[in-house]
Formats: sequence, C-alpha cells, structure tokens
Amino acid sequence: MLRIVHTADCHLDAPCASLDAGVRARVRAAEREAFARVCALAIEREAHALVIAGDLFERSEVGPAALHHVLAQLARVTQAGTAVVIASGNHDPGTALAPLAEAGCTLALTHEPVIVELNGADGATLGHVVAVGHASAAEGVNLAQLLPRAPSVASIAVLHAQVDGASGARERYAPCAPEDLDRGYAYWALGHVHERQAMGSQPPAWYPGCLSPHDVGEPGAKGALVVEIDAGGRAEVEFVPIAPVRFERLRLADVAASGLAGLAGEAMAALEATQPGAPGEELVVRVELRGRSPLALALRDPEERAGSAEELALALGALSTELRCEHLHPPLDLDRHRGQPHLLGAALEISSRAAADESLLDELAPAVLAGEDSGDPVARRAYLAGLLADLDETLAETLLTEATP
Repeated sequence: MLRIVHTADCHLDAPCASLDAGVRARVRAAEREAFARVCALAIEREAHALVIAGDLFERSEVGPAALHHVLAQLARVTQAGTAVVIASGNHDPGTALAPLAEAGCTLALTHEPVIVELNGADGATLGHVVAVGHASAAEGVNLAQLLPRAPSVASIAVLHAQVDGASGARERYAPCAPEDLDRGYAYWALGHVHERQAMGSQPPAWYPGCLSPHDVGEPGAKGALVVEIDAGGRAEVEFVPIAPVRFERLRLADVAASGLAGLAGEAMAALEATQPGAPGEELVVRVELRGRSPLALALRDPEERAGSAEELALALGALSTELRCEHLHPPLDLDRHRGQPHLLGAALEISSRAAADESLLDELAPAVLAGEDSGDPVARRAYLAGLLADLDETLAETLLTEATP
C-alpha cells in the first residue's frame, strides 16, 4: 500500500493585511503551526511521501524566519525516511524554493517533469511521484500536458493549476481541462484553488484547499489529505483537519431577537451547523445580518456594533467576531401607513396607483431599463412594478428614520 500526505497553498509569510493587529499575529503564527502539524502527520502516518502542490510560500522573496522554520520541519520529515516532493506555484515560481534542497527535498521548479520512485521497506518499488513546476509568476502553459504517461500503476501527479470547472476558481494560471488529467495516474495532487474539492473520480484528482486560512474568504475546516493507493492503483482519500485557526462566515436573515442574547443564540446555532476543524481550534467569525430586525437601528451606531461584536465573540467562544450590518433594516409595516394623511401615506398611494396602471408604467419606463431587456411589454411592467415596491420600502424607511427623535 502506497501512502502520501497531500497539501498545497500554505502561503507561509502572508501579510494578512486585512485583519486586525491581534488577529493578524495569531493567524500568522497559526500558519507555521499548521505546517509543523502537516509534517508531523506525514511522520505519524509513515507516509512514503509528503507532496506539496505549489505556493508553499506567499512570495518569492522568502523571509529568513519562514525559511528557517520550513527547513527545520522538512528535515524532520526526510530524516524519518519520508520523501518530500514540492512543486513551485505562481506565488513561489522558478528558483524561489531552491534552498529547500538542503533539507533533502525533491523540487519541481520548471516545465521539466521530475520523477521520484517510492520504495517499500523491502526496497520494492511501490509507485512514483511525477511533478512539474511554475517557471514564472503568470504561468500560461498547460502544465498537465507536459507530464508523461504514468510510469507505474500507483503513480501520483503533482500539479499547481487551474482546472476548468473548479469551485472558487482563482487566476487562470497553468489552465487545463479535466480531460487533460487522463494520463494513467492513480491520483492527481492538485494545488492553486483554496477550496477543498474533488475534480474527478476517474482518475481521482483533488485540491486539498489551503493548509491554513488567512482571512474570512477561506472559511471552514482546513487541513491536508492522506491518500492510500493499493497495488491495483485504487486511491482512498481522507481529509485530516490541521489548521489551529478556523474562519467562519455566518449569514443570518430576519433576526427576530431584540437583544444580543437572542442574536447570540441564532449565531451559535448557525456555527454548530458548520464542520468542526482540528481539536482545540480557535475561531474567527464574521456574522452577516440581512433583512429586517429590531436590532437594526441600534447596530448602525459604530460603537454599539463594536461592543456587540465583542459580546458575540465571548458568547461564541471565538478569538474575534466581526459584525456586518450593511444589509440590515428595521422592521417595517407598510400597510399601517397606507391611506394615512401624511407624506408617507401620500407617497405610498401614488406608488400603488402607478403599479396598477399599465399605461402609467409604460410612461414611466425609460427606453432602456437596466435589468430588463427582454423587449416583452408585460415583463417590463412586472419588473418596474417590483422596483416600485422596493422603492416603497426604501422611502418608508428613510422617512420613518428621519422622524425618529
């Protein structure tokens, strides 16, 4: 049985500039912890190889602290008898990874495929790892087509590339199509897309996702894949959560609660529905509120919103919580104001008449109506009537807010 640990997109030394200073320091420390953990995993599982499918570092100019940490961890792996194969990616192309050779790693830094034979304890060949790297930061070549046919039944291809159809697609560097992966390999160890996903089952091709997240755009449990391939070339894939910090984005609509206790309860229920990560992980949570809620007006105040975010962090047991309310509005009952002798009542009456009058809708509609270009008069009237309904709510909210002492 051939066993590998597959990781990619570690992006060590990323600046994490979008994060607050305290969270940024923890996240940057966590990325190094995660790398130490994936190296330990390769040793613990007695993997025949640890493969890193590109973007080990955030940039080509690797800082001395990050380089020292990586060399120390990779040396542990190679000294334990596990091969380490690393392909360069668009963030660390060309010779950026060259210093890692001193830790005993095999490096694929160019378009020339590198082939590593993997042997069992008895010296018998179990399979091969074949890797190719990015020669530049904006690789436009289809690198998958540069790989040779699989040299053995249990062969693994290592590639940092944008495969067509991937969810969470990124820049189209080293672009290829799923059919380009039909080259006889038992498993494709992919990198570049930060969302964990399978790109096919025949042959199995996986993005492990980023090893450790750097912002809320990379939510969910993060880690590495342990892949076992039998003598017939059949692969079994296991996800192992590793990252010490997990980001989550919770979207809550029409929160009925009028106090933070109720909001915290809804946020906790949403958080418990997510997939947990590594044991003892720390959480960084963004709570996005939408729709209508009694909390809307209070949360428009920046200090109140900041204080509420701190209380939510305590309730959720999170390292930090961000509260986003751009699309949150106060409760609104338009029917209570229709027909009333005030400005809002009059405005709602005019809007209601317009929506029911086809000739007036035709008159109001401009020649070019953004969002509706079917040319069908009925569809145009229905679309415009919907816009008027949205305008009713916007106007009512503005007038009622201004009237609030």
